[in-house]
Amino acid sequence: MVANREDIEDREAFARKLLQMYKDDSFHSTKFSTDRGYATSIDMNIYLGKEDIEDGESVMTAEYRPVEYGKDYDVVNNPDKFQLYIDGKEIK
Repeated sequence: MVANREDIEDREAFARKLLQMYKDDSFHSTKFSTDRGYATSIDMNIYLGKEDIEDGESVMTAEYRPVEYGKDYDVVNNPDKFQLYIDGKEIK
């Protein structure tokens, strides 16, 4: 995703907004197929511009990982079974 610097001043709020957008399938340029179910984890790299994507230099990463792997949880129906990480650090 390409973001503005102002968008990511509050990284946790921005990451949670992206998670909600995934759950609502409300990204403007991407639609997710859920015919096989919802994601069991999410990894996002956030960039300030297209040239940063080409260079591979993200300004932020956000991960939504299950607390326990190997279970039949998904990010939409079991949000209490997942943990948010921003730039590799666990968010409580």
